[in-house]
Amino acid sequence: MDSKNTVANIFWESADKFPDNIALWVKGRQYSYEDLRQKSVAITSALSKYEGDLFGEHLAILGKKSLSSYSSILASLFLGMIYTPLSSRFPLERNVYMIQKVKAKGLVVSPECCDIAKDILAQFEQSIVVVFPENSNLPNWVSDFPQHQYFCSKDLVKNNNLLPSSRLTSQSSIYNLFTSGSTGTPKSVIVTNRNLLSYIKSIKKLMTITPEDKCTQLFDLTFDPSVHDMFICWDAGAALYSLPSQASSLAGRLVNELELTVWFSPPSTAAVLKAQNELTPKSFPSLRYSS
Repeated sequence: MDSKNTVANIFWESADKFPDNIALWVKGRQYSYEDLRQKSVAITSALSKYEGDLFGEHLAILGKKSLSSYSSILASLFLGMIYTPLSSRFPLERNVYMIQKVKAKGLVVSPECCDIAKDILAQFEQSIVVVFPENSNLPNWVSDFPQHQYFCSKDLVKNNNLLPSSRLTSQSSIYNLFTSGSTGTPKSVIVTNRNLLSYIKSIKKLMTITPEDKCTQLFDLTFDPSVHDMFICWDAGAALYSLPSQASSLAGRLVNELELTVWFSPPSTAAVLKAQNELTPKSFPSLRYSS
């Protein structure tokens, strides 16, 4: 594997260089690069129980912006899988369709989405490896669907010998998003290592992120901008601040309280700040970039 041609090694190399730097701030808790790497590697230990080759297969991720979601994205990349984010906001039929369309072999579930996972898994007869990384015990309902394999946090084990898959290349697919379906059936759009690395290279010509930066993550994981947030940040060894969905209306307070340095959000955020009389010179002294 040429590490320069794989997104998996963007995070891995930053974890080697900056193990104690904050990699993720989510729900008021922070995790270092080494913390997040170990949690991601632990998820791979459960997914690897699948009886077959997972390289190039799809991993569905059900959850809001949570530790489980970010860890499973990295786990997917390390294994050479393709991650497909689902959403608790989507109708059951849409989440089921997405899993069916990509023939997902694994599903990672955040704690707040356990009941939604029950309804989804009831629709599948074929075995799916299901991981609840933040649940100390499995939900009671898993016995209703014995065709699936289930793992909770106490089943996850460390693997200090794991490295990103040696089979990864610049052509390897890494994530899969679905269009809104507003003009018909949602369509699958797959992105490769080469696609994302080319984008990152272009962005780095426009802005210089450092290991001292604190970067926002506002977009839902089902939207492409979330990938910008994560990997522009992690490529530099910076801290990713996963902010709540209402953060745009609280932008002024959050920037100053958390001393954020890089802000990326829809243009409407500026209009909100202006309407609240918060968009004044020197009102955000910590901020280096905003877009």
